[in-house]
Amino acid sequence: MKRRKRETSRRITRPGQVFIICALLALLASWNSGINLYYLIFGAIASFIVFSFIISRRTLMKLEVAREAPHAVNRYENFGVLIRLANLRHYLTVASIRVENAEARGVSIGYILSVPARRAAQVRYTQMFERRGLRKLPQIELVTSFPFGLIEARRRIDLETEVLVYPRVRAARTALLEQ
Repeated sequence: MKRRKRETSRRITRPGQVFIICALLALLASWNSGINLYYLIFGAIASFIVFSFIISRRTLMKLEVAREAPHAVNRYENFGVLIRLANLRHYLTVASIRVENAEARGVSIGYILSVPARRAAQVRYTQMFERRGLRKLPQIELVTSFPFGLIEARRRIDLETEVLVYPRVRAARTALLEQ
């Protein structure tokens, strides 16, 4: 049996940890007192956690990501990179997606508030290379903690974009040539 690689990783955020502690306290209070209202409160808190777990993963599904960069640039020269995020869903809007550099976790490249169904959004950022040669742009990750901020889902995007880096161009000194 061939196992599919899990493309989305999830972790519980700090507010999510506090929320789970509150859920456990409500469960403990309901067991201790036997009051049905505490069971109802625990059920509501637990449903928020389960709903957040499911929706955070679903938010990053059915997204198509493309990256455009210039073919060649000069060393130590900033150049623009365009990331295009297309929502392939037919009805649902995707909301609150952060684009991060996969090599430097936590370094945000851009933020997309929402992408309506069958539409696309763009994020533009700048990049610079310090060494010459054929260089690959770093991989990116899509990160969301939608809808409640309790669970953060990450999806690494494998885009092989190469840029040819030429030597730095400097101004010629014409004063030496004239002498």
